[in-house]
Amino acid sequence: MLVNQLLENSEQEKASEYIQHITEPDEIAIPFIEKDDYLYFQKIFESKSGHSTLSTTTFNQLKHTWKLPGALSAMLNYYRATLVTPAKNESDREQLRQVVERYKNMPSIMSDNLCIWGKEDPYFTHECFKPQSNDTQSLGRIHFLCIENCGHWIPHEKPNIVLEQILCC
Repeated sequence: MLVNQLLENSEQEKASEYIQHITEPDEIAIPFIEKDDYLYFQKIFESKSGHSTLSTTTFNQLKHTWKLPGALSAMLNYYRATLVTPAKNESDREQLRQVVERYKNMPSIMSDNLCIWGKEDPYFTHECFKPQSNDTQSLGRIHFLCIENCGHWIPHEKPNIVLEQILCC
């Protein structure tokens, strides 16, 4: 869903620009992230209204974790491995198109899926969470849940709702 939106939706492309900074090689990404005591991440964790979605204690715990040897590199590798970043040029757009084609040709794994989206998410547009016709054919039953007054960091912002949904599905 996200890959299609990156190709077709300029709003989603802009919302996903933050990924470009963190998918650079470690020698570029890590100093950028560590600068000014992780100010970049502090801004990422802000809601649309400018308030932090994390408590000071939680953010400090995350900073402690990020400072562990190899922790930032491992975290950034998750984003690098997704192969889904906004296109900087036509070559990147072609790579995204190839990813879409690979997804279309992947074998189906039918299972129940829970997709939770925070309505105030600054990084994913609502269109990313609209099921597309081929999603139900390749993924099985998908349960979509939109949480009001919630942003991107759903487990931190609404942990009880997330837990409740996981346990009931």
